[in-house]
Amino acid sequence: MHLENIILTNFKNYENETFHFSPEINCLTGKNGGGKTNVLDAIYFSCITRSAFQNKDNVLLYPQSDFYLINSIFKDKNEEFDIKASFQKRKKKVFKIKGRAYEKLSEHIGRFPVVMVTPYDTDLIREGSEFRRKFFDGILCQYDRQYLQDLVKYNTILKTRNSLLKHFHDQRYFDKDLLETYDSQLFPLNISLAEKRTVFLHSFNNYFITHYNFLCSATSEEVTLTYKSNITEKMESDFLANREKDKILQRTSIGVHRDDYIFKLNHHPVKQMGSQGQQKSFILALQLAKFSILHEKKETKPILLLDDIFDKLDESRINRLIELMTNQQFGQVFITDASNSRVRNFIKDIAIKIRLITIEDGKLKNTENI
Repeated sequence: MHLENIILTNFKNYENETFHFSPEINCLTGKNGGGKTNVLDAIYFSCITRSAFQNKDNVLLYPQSDFYLINSIFKDKNEEFDIKASFQKRKKKVFKIKGRAYEKLSEHIGRFPVVMVTPYDTDLIREGSEFRRKFFDGILCQYDRQYLQDLVKYNTILKTRNSLLKHFHDQRYFDKDLLETYDSQLFPLNISLAEKRTVFLHSFNNYFITHYNFLCSATSEEVTLTYKSNITEKMESDFLANREKDKILQRTSIGVHRDDYIFKLNHHPVKQMGSQGQQKSFILALQLAKFSILHEKKETKPILLLDDIFDKLDESRINRLIELMTNQQFGQVFITDASNSRVRNFIKDIAIKIRLITIEDGKLKNTENI
C-alpha cells in the first residue's frame, strides 16, 4: 500500500499544489517554515481524518480562504483509492472514498495505516497521562474497529455525565436516577476498553523491547511498559463509592479516561532517570513498535512519516533507521529535512527508489529521482 499523489487546495500554506511520490522513499527538503511538515500533515490527515497537530479544522485554512480540499490517491495491490477530504467554514468536514461519503469519519480510520514521528513525541515522556493514552489509543483504533467504536461511545457518554455533574452543582440539586442511566452504560465500556488495552500491551511490549535493543545495541538496559488502570471487577461499587467525590469535583473521577502507561528504564521512571539519548531511543522504539504491530494486525506496511529526524536524532540512531530502510523493513517512507545535502549524505547508500522533493514557501520547486 502506498500514496501515489496528493493535491492540496487552500490547505495551510498551500493554495494549490500537486505532489507525486515514489512508492518507496520520499525526501522533502527546503527551508524551515516552507511547508515540508504541512505535506506530511496532509498525508496523515488523509489517513486519520484529522491533523496531527491541530484540533480545529478552521485553523488549517489557507489565508483568506473559506474551504480546503485534500485529494489523495492511494494504491493497494492493484486497486486504486481516490480519497477526498474537504472542509468549508460553518459546515461539517466531509470524507469521500471513490466518490462515496462516509456516514461517520471513524469508518475511514485504519483503512490506510500510518505512523508519524515528530520532534513533539518527547511529550509522551514529559507530559501527562493524556498524551500516552492518546498515543496507544491511536494504535488500537487503527486496527480494532470495535475498540474505536467503544472509545467514541465512552467519550460521548463521559462528556454528557460530566456536563450533568456540573449542571447539578450549578442548579443545586441532584438526580440519582438520571445519573445512573449513564453510569450503567459506562460500566461495560470501561471493562471492555481496559481488557483490550491490557492484551494489546502484551504484544506491543515484545516489539518495543526488540526495537529499543536494536537502537541502542545494549542488553544491559532494561526497559518496561506497564498499563496502570483503576478499573476492577468491582466497577459498579467503585463508581458508587466515588459518586460524592464526583459531585464535588463536577467530573468523573474513575474510569479508563484516567488510566496511564508507565515508562521505566532499569526500574526507574524514564522521565526522571533517562538521559536525553535514552529518552530519544525510548520514543523512537515506541514508534517503531507502533509500525510493527500495525503491520502485523493490518497485514500491510503502514506509511511512515519522519519529520525532521536528521536534525533531532544523533548519528547512531539515524544510521539504525537507515539500516532498516536499506533492508526494506518499511514500506513507503516520507522524510523531511531543512538540508538537501544532509539528506543526500544519509541516503546515498540506499539502493531503492528515492524521490527528492524541494519545497519553498508553499510551492513545489523541484523533483528529482535518485
